[in-house]
Amino acid sequence: MKWFFVVMVGICLIVGLIGCESISKPYIMKMDRTDQKLDEGNRGYLKGTAPAPKDRGDLKRPFIAVDIDLIR
Repeated sequence: MKWFFVVMVGICLIVGLIGCESISKPYIMKMDRTDQKLDEGNRGYLKGTAPAPKDRGDLKRPFIAVDIDLIR
């Protein structure tokens, strides 16, 4: 049953990619990290106030992106 599922997914991917007009080469894309807002909340302190956050530099996360153009 597992092999049947794998084969069906593979067939669907092949059929889907045949209909694509073009697929770009993979490239690196940087997006903002939304989970790193240090100015909100108590940052894990149970009592008292947290010290000021240190400079953390670039808060962007790299992703590998591929663009796919579909035929209409």
